[in-house]
Amino acid sequence: TNFLLIKYKKKKNIFVCGNGGSAAIANHFECDHKKILSETKKINPRIISLCSNNPLITAIANDFSYDQVFKKQLQYLSNNDDVLITISSSGNSKNIIEAIKFAKKNLLKLYRLPVLMVVDQKLLVI
Repeated sequence: TNFLLIKYKKKKNIFVCGNGGSAAIANHFECDHKKILSETKKINPRIISLCSNNPLITAIANDFSYDQVFKKQLQYLSNNDDVLITISSSGNSKNIIEAIKFAKKNLLKLYRLPVLMVVDQKLLVI
């Protein structure tokens, strides 16, 4: 979207996170945006999947709690006016909720991407 393009050009960080399959989508989002945009639009977006640094995730989970794995990374890495994109099929994962609370409190922009599922041959947007 134009919103993300503006953030890319302003060199703002775009953080993305999710759990399980949504974590895979978050990692894929980071990969595609970095690779494709740098090749086609000559933009080098600052996208960071909070799901990809396994040593840091396990250290935070061990020292604090798994509920804090995304929030703590945002504390370490984010700046005012950065963006957090959350991907969740349930919308009630504690680690996602903690990240959203942090983002709201610290003036990050928030976006939730719906998850698409096929159930009984019908496409559902969750």
